[in-house]
Amino acid sequence: MKPFYHILFALSLIHTLPSAAQSNGNTTTSEQSTATEQSATVTSPESGNESGAESADATAETEDATPTVDLDEFVITGSVITDTPQGYNIRVADQIETTAKTTMQFLDFLPNISTTKGIVEINGLQATEIRVDGHKISDISELTSIPAEMIESINVNYTAGANAIVDSPGGTIDIKLKPARNNGFYGNISGDLDADITTGLISEYISGGICAKIGKLNLYEAPVIGWFHYKEYATQWENDINSGKEFFRIPMLTESHRFNFTNRLSLSYDITSRHTLGISWRTQVYRPNADNFDETQHTLQLQSKSRYYSNNLALNYSGRLNDNGDRLTFSAEWMDYQMKQDQQFYNSPPYAGISTKERSSILQASFDYAHPFSQSHTLNAGATYQLIKIKSDEEKAFISLPPTPIHTDVITQTPLVYASMTGAFGALRYYGALNWQMNATKVNTQKTRTQNAINPTLQLSLPFGAAKDHSLTALYKHILLHIPYDALSDVTTWADAYNYNVGNPELKAPTEHYVNINAGFWNKRLNLSATYFHIADEIAWQTFTDPGNPDIHYTAPVNTGAYNYYAFLAEYTQRLFNVWRIKGSAYLSLNTENMLMGDSYYNGVRFRQYYSLNTAVVFKSWGAGLVGFVEPTFRRYDRTYHTVSQIECTVYKTFLNNNLQLIAKLVPFDKRRKITRQTSTETITYKYTTPSQRCTLSIVWFFSGGKKDIDIDVKGTTLDYQQTKDKF
Repeated sequence: MKPFYHILFALSLIHTLPSAAQSNGNTTTSEQSTATEQSATVTSPESGNESGAESADATAETEDATPTVDLDEFVITGSVITDTPQGYNIRVADQIETTAKTTMQFLDFLPNISTTKGIVEINGLQATEIRVDGHKISDISELTSIPAEMIESINVNYTAGANAIVDSPGGTIDIKLKPARNNGFYGNISGDLDADITTGLISEYISGGICAKIGKLNLYEAPVIGWFHYKEYATQWENDINSGKEFFRIPMLTESHRFNFTNRLSLSYDITSRHTLGISWRTQVYRPNADNFDETQHTLQLQSKSRYYSNNLALNYSGRLNDNGDRLTFSAEWMDYQMKQDQQFYNSPPYAGISTKERSSILQASFDYAHPFSQSHTLNAGATYQLIKIKSDEEKAFISLPPTPIHTDVITQTPLVYASMTGAFGALRYYGALNWQMNATKVNTQKTRTQNAINPTLQLSLPFGAAKDHSLTALYKHILLHIPYDALSDVTTWADAYNYNVGNPELKAPTEHYVNINAGFWNKRLNLSATYFHIADEIAWQTFTDPGNPDIHYTAPVNTGAYNYYAFLAEYTQRLFNVWRIKGSAYLSLNTENMLMGDSYYNGVRFRQYYSLNTAVVFKSWGAGLVGFVEPTFRRYDRTYHTVSQIECTVYKTFLNNNLQLIAKLVPFDKRRKITRQTSTETITYKYTTPSQRCTLSIVWFFSGGKKDIDIDVKGTTLDYQQTKDKF
């Protein structure tokens, strides 16, 4: 059965679900509207597993038992946005801009958030962590498969909590889905067809999600299945660094085929009104295959067959210990990641093929204790421990020599202890934290290397103005980033027949001093942000020429020296005629370079710019949107990233009281990336040449059943396999 018919078959099957047409599961009924208007906006002082205590105004019967989003206070407000000590909370339910948008697309309309080429950024920095009903998103496709109409509220923190082992200070996003119905369910199923103007059908995806409540048992399940087949054209050429003379050029064609299946199943049980136990399991099978050709001679250069498997299992407990609001949370999580890859070479490297196997096991345990001193001040304290074991085997098959096996063992341990205080002195809100973190790394038989750091965090937020609709936030954070464990191995990773990267077992984890000043005006309609970094031991990728073939190049990670980084962000959002929303943003960064990389010395100040525009027009049963961005050329050490830009248009129509949606997306313009890298003797330029005008057709159907509204409490996995690989 072809993938297209898979979609039609699945859509017909879902019609057999009971009560599918009873009511609109993604929008709010009159009963739900009344509950929403009477409910309060929840502000969460902490992220991760740090837990604030409830206000005295909240009763035990209405407490939120989720360990990752605990209640600090109830605020009844006419605004959809409420400031919190670490960021803000926004009530999403019933906003017209959610119609026919994925969660990923809707995030782009939120204050201080942007989505750039599949990366979610907060104040211009990649988000540290994104959660949906308590479970961490480790694959961005989970956000693209959740309709925005299913969201109840979103909590945005401008930096990660003190309990988190992080790889970025960019902040966290906690997404809470709408409550299900008592002894009932709601959810959706969708199908996508994506076609390119030059290569035809690119991909087909089927995804869905369901929330249900059966007695004291809460359930959340979200499967995604997809097929992808694409032809990517590119050209690579080389020039002498002194004369500029071109001496090598090859047009390349990559034909990719892959299959992906992901499913997350989360169950939680309300033992009592104060104690909740949860378990979550996420599994993924990912099978990409690629063939690289010399497009001019139509000769095969490289064949790659890969298999990736991952399983996440998490146990969670959350309990309120007494009437004072003391709370204890505990989680234990395990992840198993396996990769198998076979590559066959037909150009002229010194070997004919490479077989690679890698298995990683990640174990993490954490606990948090929260004690409220009053309605205004809460203490959190706890610890986190992470253990990672990686075993990788690589066997290179030479044309006329015996195979050469390479085995690498990497063991990393990261203990962390922390304490934090959250609260307010009058209108001034604060979050202060201190943690101690140690990174211990052992590669093969090397001596264990350790890094230690004491990391303080201080964040202050103050509303101002006659109507208190302006706010000013100041943040300082010191960070010892996570160990780049997957970049320590000597395993070779080939991107195509002419480019690969290798690891570096001598890498150290970077450290950062991070300062951010953020000002929001008129309930965050206008936002201005200024950021300063002082970074030591940043990881950069240096380019080398392969010793066996001058036409092949590889990159290896190195730690840079210390440098300073500055960034400025401005954005403005305006709603016109109550049906049209516009958001425009501009981002400017500059960083100082002072480093010898190979035989080249890089110094001076580098500028980077980014401009974007998002619009959405929403009427009763149809709407449209336009998204555009441009990123002018910028440089970073030995690389030049040339201008990219894109325009995307969306038109949709809804039927059956918004339960059925038809969506068409068109990309009429897309300027692709060109990257120039430099060695001591030459420059290597790689340019994507495939025209990428494409169209996507989507159908989304919402279903629901049940009678009484209830809150759903879902626990989930948080572990993620970090990949510190070169992306060129």
